[in-house]
Amino acid sequence: MSKKQHTALSILSTSFITMINHPVIIFPFVLIAFFELFSLEIIYFIPRWPLSIIFAPVIRAIWSEQALHYPFNFPVIYNIFYAAQIIIYVFLGGYLTAVSSATIYHINENKPTGLRIMLKKAGRQYINIFCVALLLIVIYFLIREGYGLFIKKFALGKIGSSIRIIRGIKKVLVLTNQYAVFLFTVIAETMLAYCIPILIVENKKLFAAIKENFIFLKKTFFATFIFVLAPSLLLLPLIYANGKALILMDKVFPEVIIMLIAGGIIFSLFINAFIITVLTSFYLLKRKT
Repeated sequence: MSKKQHTALSILSTSFITMINHPVIIFPFVLIAFFELFSLEIIYFIPRWPLSIIFAPVIRAIWSEQALHYPFNFPVIYNIFYAAQIIIYVFLGGYLTAVSSATIYHINENKPTGLRIMLKKAGRQYINIFCVALLLIVIYFLIREGYGLFIKKFALGKIGSSIRIIRGIKKVLVLTNQYAVFLFTVIAETMLAYCIPILIVENKKLFAAIKENFIFLKKTFFATFIFVLAPSLLLLPLIYANGKALILMDKVFPEVIIMLIAGGIIFSLFINAFIITVLTSFYLLKRKT
């Protein structure tokens, strides 16, 4: 990418072309999607033998006996898969994202991009990448739970319940809760956007990478927020559909929940690959300026 191209639009378009011309960038996210789909399949068969021997008592304790039977098992799949997705991201997703970032760096430097080379390069930083992935999840949870507490105390509480404008605000907050969670995800990703590229490109230790990430963000926060937000907006139709999942389950068929989750996995694959391409390319562009 030419260092003369500094506009957000040119960076987005150039990154998209880079990703399309080099499908090897996408491959690590294909692996992430494979493990997520595999976990979804396992979760789907939890009520059946032999998985039921291990998991059925846990589901009964957390939810109920009913959650093990069709079609009441489908809403529970959301909660279990969400937990599985976090585990996959922390232990594997962050590392494979770093593999993709290393590939982009090698493409930029005209170096070999063999998968074995990239896996080894990212593997040297696995512990640091694991810590970044875990930190991202913690930041996301702190933001989300803080907002959830606000919703519980304000929007669902009795504060200002007699004032019409307050009632209107509370209703809007409840109805837009899933979109607020989406925004918090974008903010969390923005806060640690360059940690993985810095670990890969500069080969720094964890705290040095986090420090440099925030130094870099001081000059580029708005642009970085746009780089994460713009591709993520394409997920909004899926977020809306997921918000209506229980209604769709009643009106269409229960398995629609599985279709929504699987569709989200596949679609997110390309979105996340594009975001890391943009962020790594932008970091490489700006690091020496």
